[in-house]
Amino acid sequence: MAEDGLAAALRARIEGEVVVAGDPGYDRLRSVFNARIDRRPLAIARCASREDVVAALAAGAERGLPVAVRGGGTSDLATLDAGLVVDVGPLDRVAIDPEAATVRVGGGATWRELDAAAQEHGLAVTGARVPRLGVAGVALAGGSGWLERALGPTCASVVGAEVVLAGGGRTARAGDEDPDLLWALRGGGGGLGVVTELELRLHPLDPTLLSGFLGFPRERALEVGGAFRDLLEHGPDELGGALMLGAGIGGACSAVVAFAGSVANGEEAVAPLRALGPSIDAVAPNEYTALQHLFDVRNPHGSRVHLRGGYLRELPDEALERVIAAANRPAAALSHLLLQPLGGALERLDPDAMALRIPDAPWAYRCFGLWPPVESLDRGAIDWVDGIAAALEPYALATSDPGFLAPRPDPYRSATGGADERATRLESIRQRCDPEGTLRPDPPAIHARAPR
Repeated sequence: MAEDGLAAALRARIEGEVVVAGDPGYDRLRSVFNARIDRRPLAIARCASREDVVAALAAGAERGLPVAVRGGGTSDLATLDAGLVVDVGPLDRVAIDPEAATVRVGGGATWRELDAAAQEHGLAVTGARVPRLGVAGVALAGGSGWLERALGPTCASVVGAEVVLAGGGRTARAGDEDPDLLWALRGGGGGLGVVTELELRLHPLDPTLLSGFLGFPRERALEVGGAFRDLLEHGPDELGGALMLGAGIGGACSAVVAFAGSVANGEEAVAPLRALGPSIDAVAPNEYTALQHLFDVRNPHGSRVHLRGGYLRELPDEALERVIAAANRPAAALSHLLLQPLGGALERLDPDAMALRIPDAPWAYRCFGLWPPVESLDRGAIDWVDGIAAALEPYALATSDPGFLAPRPDPYRSATGGADERATRLESIRQRCDPEGTLRPDPPAIHARAPR
């Protein structure tokens, strides 16, 4: 059998810990953020070096095992049944070169670690809004964050990577040595190899920036949403944020803002929102690292999760009315919707420099259904998220959001369903890097509508 001798072979070859069923920590290391995912791998190889990754992949290839890669442990695809998990979490080194304004991070480094190290030098790169996410996973998916209108997505700042290809037989350096692989790593998703090191370009950012949120009564959501839309569609590139609606008629209605420039200019930029008279004004000069933790409390590990997201060609008052009505339906208190402005640096990306494709759209939406680990709550929570998506469907583009963490339709297909040139190129690179599809196990099919 494929599992015969696997643990022994791994323990003989790698320096890191090997965990199998029955070992302390197995249940913790096989779990991911989403409690709806319950998979049981044959073994988990906690790799302490690139050489460990090479050896672990070779042991899996010898037995014909599918492989999942675990970094921050938040992706649904970071675990699997009857296969091998290559856990690069121990590879969490963060090395800043302040003179070159670059950072090298291990494949298991998180945004919490990168943000803190970069800000010591007044530097930053667009990072995930929940800092426990892994840097590499976010970058490979594109990378959306509070700074994206000013600095572009995370993947636009990726300048190099060390990647162990499937089977463990070869390590590739994405960059000048392999420009096609670098192109694919910039927003092309997984299935390319195991990233053991990523190099990113950093950008100047004062450790203190005007940021926070303005809270309003829910009955003012349409008024606030219209004002937020009008401001962000014509605001400076340095102004980012999101309109956040919590679940239920009594849920939150907040305008989250982050200004990647001087505090004085930020005060001027957000003045129209303050003029609305918020019930809560929590916008002030704050540390960027504090802003990054703003949504921690809304994303507790071990929640059951259902996600939907996409791009919007427009956000008229009618769309706001529809989505507010959908959001007013009751659901678990942690569930929420973000309406995110695009534009700015996102409009100036070189389309030939990266696999990521952001369509010509002024808005994106991301809807997070999060509820306690109680299966009987699934139907109502899933229906709430799907109701948001249905309300926005008349305004949504066919292109899906590749930065979301849920299994999703191929974002590189055209609206007519055929693969475009970018999809063909990406698949060709994947075939070269992982011809057997070892790193592309079928995603867990849990995101369908709950049965009635």
